[in-house]
Amino acid sequence: MRPIPRQPEKRPSSWRNWALAGLLLLAGIAAFAGVQSRLTESKPIPYSEFRSLLEKNLIAEVTVGQNEISGTLKLAANEKEPRRFTTIPVDPSIAADLEKHRVVVNGEPAAGWLETLVVGQFEK
Repeated sequence: MRPIPRQPEKRPSSWRNWALAGLLLLAGIAAFAGVQSRLTESKPIPYSEFRSLLEKNLIAEVTVGQNEISGTLKLAANEKEPRRFTTIPVDPSIAADLEKHRVVVNGEPAAGWLETLVVGQFEK
């Protein structure tokens, strides 16, 4: 009598495990990015509305960049979270107005050469 040859056990391929791990990692990153964007979501407003809010002393803090001003409004009595906004600056003399209205002004450094190179590739 001849013995029946044993077939080797079939183990899942290691590439399948890596693919599954990669998919789970991508799903986790996408979920985190979605939550993060909702937490930092800001409403674009016209520059004229920004100036009006500034005149009414309703702006708490701003970050002035080369091409954008972003910031938060002062809390209203019924609000728990500050409202964020962004606008495109038009008037270069805004710093004096911000200081006059006691708004906290943050500077934003210009993009470095590496950031310009990397981001520039995706804007084409």
